[in-house]
Order: sequence, then structure tokens, then C-alpha cells
Amino acid sequence: MSYIVLNPRHIADAFDRDIIIANLDSGIYYTLTGSICKLFNDLPINKSEALNLVNEDESMIKVYNQLIEEEIFIESPVEIDFNIKGLNSKDSPSMLKKFDDLQDLLVLDPIHEVESEKWNSDSKR
Repeated sequence: MSYIVLNPRHIADAFDRDIIIANLDSGIYYTLTGSICKLFNDLPINKSEALNLVNEDESMIKVYNQLIEEEIFIESPVEIDFNIKGLNSKDSPSMLKKFDDLQDLLVLDPIHEVESEKWNSDSKR
């Protein structure tokens, strides 16, 4: 069985009806809008289920293919847990916009995700 998952080199978060996705290696970021955002709520998702969902309309097919082409979505033989909270998806044309205007900044000062248990663990020394 094959799953569609968010590439681990990317992070994503929901802002109202949009999803912002950042590539931590290149500094390029994307905004994702429209019905395709429903797919993010279901990640990880069985590949055949993902294809059934995106086949609902042409704009979803186009954006899904862009997400695969940009390697934002990748296939995985195992489920990689991913969950975006607070997404208010609505049925509207799907769009993926690509931005590189903050590329230098994101590459120079990468975003670090630290678990709360490990935050400040050196202070006890």
C-alpha cells in the first residue's frame, strides 16, 4: 500500500482558509487555497483515496499534480503522521502559489522545531 504524505523537508500550517508550506532546504514557500486543502486534513492518506478526492474537479487535479511535481507531497510505503489544526476549508477553485522572496532569509535563519521537553535541556548543567 502506498500513502501520500507531506515531504519531511517541508513544514505547513493553516491560516484561516489557506495553508502556508515552507521548504526548509530551499527557503521557497507556497500558499495553498481552495478545495485541495481538504486533502491536508486527511494526510497521511492512501494514494487511491487521494486520487478519488482530487478527481472531484479539474483545479484539484492540477494543484495535486503541482504538489507532486514540487515534491511537497511524496509517496511513502508507511504512514507518516501529519495534522494541520484550525483549517477552515471551503469548496472553491484550488490554487498553489510559489514564492521565493524570503528564500535567503529562510535559508540563513532556518525554522527550528523543538519539543518542549528538549527546550532548554542544557540549562541544568
